[in-house]
Amino acid sequence: MDCIDILFPLNYRERAKTVYSGEYLVLKILDPVDFVFSKLMRGTEEDLQDIMDVIRKYKISKESIHETEKLIQFPQDSETLFFKKNIQHLMELIMKDMMY
Repeated sequence: MDCIDILFPLNYRERAKTVYSGEYLVLKILDPVDFVFSKLMRGTEEDLQDIMDVIRKYKISKESIHETEKLIQFPQDSETLFFKKNIQHLMELIMKDMMY
């Protein structure tokens, strides 16, 4: 397993969309839900705002986030606790956003 794969949902590479393919370069972008998880790894306020923008644009549900979270193989370390706290905070933001 690559280091970068640790907190990404399983099979995220297969869900990535190819936006350019040339002779020497293939450029892919993450699936919107996988993008949400990539931003949660850092978890700054700017990242959370980006996440909320993506959730609104792509109409990502809380259930979809919970289902995707199940695809992550969490290591047993402090980063996992930090990441899970970020997910919990995101759920609170989504609930607050739904009230408006």
